[in-house]
Amino acid sequence: MTVMYAARIICSDEACAAEAEVVAPTLTELEAHVCAECGAGMQVLGVSFEASATGAVLRMLTHERERLERDLHLAA
Repeated sequence: MTVMYAARIICSDEACAAEAEVVAPTLTELEAHVCAECGAGMQVLGVSFEASATGAVLRMLTHERERLERDLHLAA
C-alpha cells in the first residue's frame, strides 16, 4: 500500500511570507523543501495522509510536534 502525505508549509524566515501546499511519498521529503523566494527552509504546519495503520501514529506525532513548537514559541 502506498501512502501519500500532503502538508501545508511556510517559510521558516519570519520576514518571508511564502507558504505552499505540497504532496510527497515520505515525511522526510515534506521537510526537505526550501523556500523559492528567500532560500530558507520550509516548516511543516500540518500533515494529512491517506490510508494505512500508521495513520494514528502519524496523527499523534503531528500533534506532539505542534505542542513542542507552541512550547518553544512561548519560551522565546
